[in-house]
Amino acid sequence: MTSPLQAIFAPRRVAVIGAGQDPLQVRGRLVHNLKVSGFKGDILPIHPKHAEIQGLRAYPSVSEAGPGIDLAMIAVPSESLLDVLRECGQAKVKGAVVISGIPGGPAGHQLQAEVTRVAREQNVRVLGPNCLGFFRPFGNVAATFSPLDPKQFASTSPDGKRVSIISQSGGTGLQIYEMCAAAGMNVVQVIMPGNEADIELVELLDHAVESGEVDLVLMYIEGINDGPGFVRAADKAAAAGIPIIAMKVGKSQAASRAAISHTAHLTGSDAVYEAVFDKYGITRVYDPDSMVSLASVMARRVPMRGRRVGIVSAGGGHATIWTDLCEINGLSVPSLSQALYDEIATYVPPHGSANNPVDTAGSNDDRGLKIVRAMKSLLRSDEVDAVVATCHFGLTGLDKVMWPYLKKFDEERKKPVVLVSAATPSEENVEALNGMGYHLLTLAEATQALKALARFNEIAAQRAASAASPARSRAKPPANLRPDTRAGQNALLKHYGIRLPAEALATSEDAAAAAARDIGFPVVLKIESQDIPHKTEAGGVRLNVADEAGVRLAFHEIQRDAKAFAPQARIDGVLVQAMAKRGREMIVGTIADDTFGPQIMVGFGGTYAEILKDTVLAPLPLDKATAASMIQRLRGVEILQGARGEKPDDIDSLAELLVGVSQLVADHPDVQQLDLNPVIVYAQGEGHCVVDTLFVNGAAS
Repeated sequence: MTSPLQAIFAPRRVAVIGAGQDPLQVRGRLVHNLKVSGFKGDILPIHPKHAEIQGLRAYPSVSEAGPGIDLAMIAVPSESLLDVLRECGQAKVKGAVVISGIPGGPAGHQLQAEVTRVAREQNVRVLGPNCLGFFRPFGNVAATFSPLDPKQFASTSPDGKRVSIISQSGGTGLQIYEMCAAAGMNVVQVIMPGNEADIELVELLDHAVESGEVDLVLMYIEGINDGPGFVRAADKAAAAGIPIIAMKVGKSQAASRAAISHTAHLTGSDAVYEAVFDKYGITRVYDPDSMVSLASVMARRVPMRGRRVGIVSAGGGHATIWTDLCEINGLSVPSLSQALYDEIATYVPPHGSANNPVDTAGSNDDRGLKIVRAMKSLLRSDEVDAVVATCHFGLTGLDKVMWPYLKKFDEERKKPVVLVSAATPSEENVEALNGMGYHLLTLAEATQALKALARFNEIAAQRAASAASPARSRAKPPANLRPDTRAGQNALLKHYGIRLPAEALATSEDAAAAAARDIGFPVVLKIESQDIPHKTEAGGVRLNVADEAGVRLAFHEIQRDAKAFAPQARIDGVLVQAMAKRGREMIVGTIADDTFGPQIMVGFGGTYAEILKDTVLAPLPLDKATAASMIQRLRGVEILQGARGEKPDDIDSLAELLVGVSQLVADHPDVQQLDLNPVIVYAQGEGHCVVDTLFVNGAAS
């Protein structure tokens, strides 16, 4: 490991401060767990009154235990905690797991702030306080008071499928660990950081990725303090091909309240979390069962090159269910070529089906031979990207027929293989399958796992494409172009390739009429006021005004209606604008998220944008490939592609607009929000026109 946290997670000398004699009590269990884990280093109990604890020599203070202590486990009353941390610093202890709890309320917040300050002052890295600590089953170290079974620890390194669990809830972390272990996965570490006074979730993720010891990271997340750090760590994981499965809680208001009371984390915008997760290929789940099911497939790190699924079943019912579930989850079940069909037909009975989905017609009497032979044919072909199979794993004798094939499939790892039992499986078969790296899933779990795996590999391919064709960045505009005035905003938008209609600001009827003559009829008139962001609701818009008399009347009515709607609003005048020709109304906007920074949104826009809510969000920066991917993920993308015989819309121009907006906001961090609504997108090759804009400026962070 090259991580700066190496001394904590791979210690050679461990002091237990506040150690106890009774292994059934928290302080005694800290010593006991180190002993039963097979820890090969020095265990140094620290207690002012005992010369020996659990058969080990005890020391009155950490300073008297000798030099070179890598890790201290601290279980002392909260009022003694700061003094103990200072003593650890003076003794050159590298890190500490602080089991000690901290009370809630203002006094607790103050004490935690002091823990952070003292830890950094003394150069002691701290996991906690109020934490369950960590354990490494294959590293033979257990810095936790959670009850552990010695059988959970091994002296040999795991062979693949290595899982790291990082959980902001200790109890949930232990639950996920037990489920993963039962499913035959190799959990290399479980880390439960508690209140994160020093070492935070983000640094733990970075440590796991950098360690070179994991194939998959599982995370239970209540909140993230360091958004940019999380993005950097997630980017490293994506670059290394290490999947992350995250259970991010706090989606509902009630769940948010629970998260706040549990760990003092403020739950960030859920849509922003979704956007960040999607960009870096992080799969989101909502319960431990789904997490472990996905993990059993993704930990194998067998790439799924596309969304084509080959199905093998011992009955037509399961085959039909499989097919429906694949379609629901955006997966395809392609028909097979004649050559592959003929090959499979040689061992599928006539009353079955050799096409995809393959139906071996309930032939369990051969102990699954037809099923694994069909699987082998599909795995060797280039016509599917993954293979799923349903078999009766409650039968005896499968070890003589199916197991050799399944072992070979696991060794070759050509494509993902997912298994489902058509009936209750026997414990013997489940144990054997887990030992080979197969965890039996339900039909729904299996298709969800393949969907997640396909998306992970799509994002990897998108990253590769972006790296091969880096985005062309426009030069920054002159310093005098600022988003402080309407003229400055329009100049900036045009600099970044964003197309606007001709317009002029009028403060009188005569000026409005003159502007309309210069622009050309028909025109649009809009109220111009920073205090009235939504002009339509205020009666502040008149469309398709065809002559000078209409302009004068519209000018008067707009001023009147706007003042009635918002009497205190400052009105700068009326904007006279060329009437844009009809096209597809979209919306593009940006927000500055407190945790993850600027985000960009695209969706179907116009008056009903907030009702339709068909939008996609992504973090900045944005390249053309990512912009195109955002548009493709809109629910109504088929409308843009030319539904019901209509011409396709200019999706490429919309993607270019997204990139331009991304660059504008990146170059001008004082733009806290930007709304372009509507953006009129015309037919393919005809570009776009931004009809209305709203800038919200603030101090750059």
